[in-house]
Amino acid sequence: KKRRADGVLTIFSDRCMVKFCHTGPGGILETVKGRWCNVCKASDEFVKNYGKCRAFHVRSNLSCWQHIQSNYELYDSRCEERSLKPHHHCVLRDILKAKHNAKKQGKSGQQ
Repeated sequence: KKRRADGVLTIFSDRCMVKFCHTGPGGILETVKGRWCNVCKASDEFVKNYGKCRAFHVRSNLSCWQHIQSNYELYDSRCEERSLKPHHHCVLRDILKAKHNAKKQGKSGQQ
């Protein structure tokens, strides 16, 4: 199962437990399990605009794959470095369509 997450780990950390203290009345301390987006967490601009909490993803691998689309160029280069095939949920739709159309034209040219 860990092998399937290799692509996620090019951008995200491994699963971990994190405590977030929410400010405001009550000051709730929340412990959650999830993954850090290392790109967003390291970006001063992202943290300034959205806070570190938004760089932590608690949902499934699919939501991580979808988030990776916002960092696609970096993800693609890291996959290439590690000889990994990019996951189809991470690839931008325009690129997927172009690949699909090229494959379709190649098949129609062979017939």
